[in-house]
Amino acid sequence: MTRRFFFDFLCFERIIKDAASDPIRYFRFRNPKLRHLLRLACQRMEVLVRSGNQAGKTTAGATFGVAMARGIRMLDGEPLPPIPTPNVGFVVIRSYKAGIEASIGAYRKAIGNHPHHEVSTAGKLDYIGVIYVKPDNCDTDDYRQWSKIHFIPEGGQIPEGARIDWAHGDEPPDENLWREIRFRGKANEWFVRFITCTPLYRSQWDWLRRDFPFESLKSKDGRATVVSKVYDNTALTYEHLAELEALVRNDPLEAARLNGDFVDVEGKSPFPDELLKRWAGRSREGEWVEVPIQKEVEGDGTRVLIDVIAKFERWEPYDPNESYMGVIDPSLGIEDRLHDPGCIHIYARRRPRLVARWNGYLPGGATGALAAAMGRMYGKATLDCDMTGGYGESVMNRLTLDEKYSNIVMDDYADRPGTFAQRLGFKINAANRMEIISAIQEALVQDSVMVPCGAVVECLKNVAYDANNKALATPGQHDEDMICLGRACHLMKYRLPALMRKPRQVAMKELILRAMGVGTKIHKVPEAVEADWA
Repeated sequence: MTRRFFFDFLCFERIIKDAASDPIRYFRFRNPKLRHLLRLACQRMEVLVRSGNQAGKTTAGATFGVAMARGIRMLDGEPLPPIPTPNVGFVVIRSYKAGIEASIGAYRKAIGNHPHHEVSTAGKLDYIGVIYVKPDNCDTDDYRQWSKIHFIPEGGQIPEGARIDWAHGDEPPDENLWREIRFRGKANEWFVRFITCTPLYRSQWDWLRRDFPFESLKSKDGRATVVSKVYDNTALTYEHLAELEALVRNDPLEAARLNGDFVDVEGKSPFPDELLKRWAGRSREGEWVEVPIQKEVEGDGTRVLIDVIAKFERWEPYDPNESYMGVIDPSLGIEDRLHDPGCIHIYARRRPRLVARWNGYLPGGATGALAAAMGRMYGKATLDCDMTGGYGESVMNRLTLDEKYSNIVMDDYADRPGTFAQRLGFKINAANRMEIISAIQEALVQDSVMVPCGAVVECLKNVAYDANNKALATPGQHDEDMICLGRACHLMKYRLPALMRKPRQVAMKELILRAMGVGTKIHKVPEAVEADWA
């Protein structure tokens, strides 16, 4: 090792340590469009930074906030507003949980090893309410005399009587909350306000569209807009940009995620019509199978079981070389316009396809009995059940207690922050509803699941985004087939154990020829078989 190399190594190591202790000093704008945030703020403008995902908006906003808290006057050659220190800033976030990886994480990274002190909220160690940051011109080690950065979640309370020097809204803040913050500045002093967001949902960004100019670098009533595309971020490689473009293909929010455009998807279907037409072209009638089950009815204050015949549609019989799973979406069993029907789907897993479906009105216990019968017809298929709304309780009781059916999916859920537990079946929430939608979108794009039932495709056509960007059945329609299909697609790809390919059966004649040393052509079974439904 030469002296020169050793010297260069020590210099590089020193730079790495300095960058960790003082990220502001080594910060560089990878997205030149974001320099306008600082320039417009220095003109006393309230700034809206509207950009695509991964354009660098949150990093730039957090670095700007930390620089003001430290009293720095220059950031990568750009002058900063002359805010005195110590100062107070508000950062409006969607929630503490979401902010840990997003806004709060960005502020922590911008602070680095610079002297600071974190204060948790509500006893949650990972839920940061305040970060005290030591100004560069401060001599005291008492953090209570340092600058303060408050993290305010949507729906949270602003500290009573608080007067602040700057405010940062990460993602579209609540309209009423932000309007309240606008009046929290100090009399006759600088008050810096800026919002960094990707405008995904109209219910969140509509007020921003009214308050701020639409065009980039235009001002109106003391407010200005900066528009930045993901392509403006020079830190992203061509390969990564191509990957981002592939991820948003067929995504109705593509223009927002890449270009920061206002996108209104309310009333639009999450499933492309041309892909649904491809599935609809393969639909065909199945055969109807009758199953005798017992249905519970009320009689003299006691539960009475009566014999009934349930019918389901079947496209393929049981194949011993296949593995099967099913999803149950139960209902109250009341047949009128106000109540949804119940639904059961059975899928083959090795070559994913819908093989059986029931849709109708049966109470929970009878639905459980029918699901057990259908599951046993397909080799005791693995069953999963929607437990949302309490409808699944009677289904699960009938399955486990009366029918002694044990092959049921256990779902992981957050019992409390940082703690997970398991339960039979699943409950629909905002997170797994998106899993259901995404799983169907992926199956449509990749054409990876065979759906021969036209009614299932019709159900997907009747799903649209509402004002909160939630994919729901349109008025007068139902979404039980969407739930069963999406949950099955998600489970088959991400949750259920991978299937082992069964070894090929070798005939006795071939074994004898092998023993005699006579060459026979052995066809290798490929590791994976691509589904081709065309």
